[in-house]
Amino acid sequence: MRRAQILLALFVFCALIIGGVVMAVPATRFLVLGTIRQENFHNDRPVSHWEYLLNDENEEVRREAAFSLGAMGADSRKAAPALGRALKDRSEIVRINASLALSKMGEAAEAAVPALANALRDENPQVRMNAAMALIQLKEKAAPAVDALLQALDDEKNREVVFSFASSVRQRCAIALGRIGEPAKKAIPALVEMLQDPHGGARAEAAIALGRLAPDSKIAIPHLQKLLNDEEERVRQAAEKALDTLGAEKKLPMSDN
Repeated sequence: MRRAQILLALFVFCALIIGGVVMAVPATRFLVLGTIRQENFHNDRPVSHWEYLLNDENEEVRREAAFSLGAMGADSRKAAPALGRALKDRSEIVRINASLALSKMGEAAEAAVPALANALRDENPQVRMNAAMALIQLKEKAAPAVDALLQALDDEKNREVVFSFASSVRQRCAIALGRIGEPAKKAIPALVEMLQDPHGGARAEAAIALGRLAPDSKIAIPHLQKLLNDEEERVRQAAEKALDTLGAEKKLPMSDN
């Protein structure tokens, strides 16, 4: 009997030692805990492990971590705050991947709204573009970022079309403001001014946003009516739709006749 007790005690002791060693290794610890917590996995690693790797000293590891969390989309929602912090990473590619990851999360990225608002001032246009796209997906949940979106809308460097996106950061900010809805009504004057942007895509997105901000955007009616004669069809169509939403006549203002 005593022999059996000694063997059992030795077994428990060894199990504890082995378990302690196993849990001391981050990869194994996260694998075990991730399985217990039923976390989502990507490339055999749970969300919590990829989140942990966002703080790694190696830039390539941080880059891969942000990319992998983005590949999981909304399934990596628990890492949204960590990805928000990664938007301040010293590495440009890490910031690009982190902002892209948040743009793929949809409304699950709500916890990162303040960080996304700050990212609209990033020196890299891809980071600014991804941040704006993430705020678009958040719709009304992006309301705390209205002031930052307005500042970005007015920033001269955001008027340039970003290569590979075929649009400007300014355009994406206008879309985000329109998606936010009533809490973004303070943006109406800036969007009216944007109707005169030399880029057709910007004029069209401003018109669409003003339509979404109806009925508060009635002051835009005469400006939208002027766009019915715009040289670009997409702008004319956007103006027509906005006027319909506002319940206004689709004709040129009297002063233009």
